[in-house]
Amino acid sequence: MAEGGMPANSVYYGVNVEGRSVLKWANDQGYQGLVQDMSEEVTGLIYYADKEQLVVVGASSSLYLFGRGEDGLWAGLTRMKFATGTGEAAGSLQVCWAGNHTLASASERDSVVRMYNFDTEDNYVLQILGLDISKAMLLVYDGSRAEVFKVTDSNECLPHAGFDTTSKALALNNDS
Repeated sequence: MAEGGMPANSVYYGVNVEGRSVLKWANDQGYQGLVQDMSEEVTGLIYYADKEQLVVVGASSSLYLFGRGEDGLWAGLTRMKFATGTGEAAGSLQVCWAGNHTLASASERDSVVRMYNFDTEDNYVLQILGLDISKAMLLVYDGSRAEVFKVTDSNECLPHAGFDTTSKALALNNDS
């Protein structure tokens, strides 16, 4: 059993219905429970294993962080608004883990990758000049150097830029 009485083999999922979302957990022993009933649809759900929290991206381009209290019940810990706009621009928002405690986000509206470190509460912006973000891109990081590749319509990877870095940032764009 994990802390809070919930088995470690749990899965978290959301169901969008008529502009709302219900976030739940279930485990391999047949138990399930409510995490949160949200007033907007969820477009992304990421488990934050290091802190046993859930990172949720809403259709309004808001990021929510949920955690369990000592009583085992889930509650909202924080809410942030992404600068992606609304409507289709908000729908293009992509969020993924970039490294320890660091979340990366990108959208078709901006030519930047925004990073937020939950541990230090630092914000970072990675801007890659001359790259059309409406096309697929891949950023590869080996610990000290990052290489940016653009993917052509014929699925060919072409080098675009390289830079030395100490950041543990990885980003993928366009469902890669």
